[in-house]
Amino acid sequence: MLRLSPDIVILGEARGAEADQLVKTFRRGHPGSMGTIHSNSPEASIQDLVDMIMEDGRSWDSSHLYLRVARSVDVVIQLHVEPGTGIRRVWRITEVHCTETDNNVQFRDLCRFTGDTWEMPNAISDLLQAKLNLFDPPEDTFKLA
Repeated sequence: MLRLSPDIVILGEARGAEADQLVKTFRRGHPGSMGTIHSNSPEASIQDLVDMIMEDGRSWDSSHLYLRVARSVDVVIQLHVEPGTGIRRVWRITEVHCTETDNNVQFRDLCRFTGDTWEMPNAISDLLQAKLNLFDPPEDTFKLA
């Protein structure tokens, strides 16, 4: 784990039980922290983190753990390697949102690359915007073109 400041922590790659430490970092007052995992999609990444955490041998309630992980992740950025060229691209930027009333986990694509163009099907939610504003970004950072 790498600390950029007392507030931001980066975990290079979670492959197993260390994923629990990553989720704890996200949940315990370290906004802006990040980590990487290998997964097939933003939706699968939450379950993959759950599966890695469960490798520690402790007894977990998997549905409770899924919600705990989903609540700790704000955004998933999926990279893709283009077959043939080997070019790596950002493929999707997806917001993860858990509703408090019914514990429903929603995945909202903010941006996705379709092979030749970008689609921006959803705007950033007010909740995510408020979290991002903690870092005092330039005013036009999150405006859609």
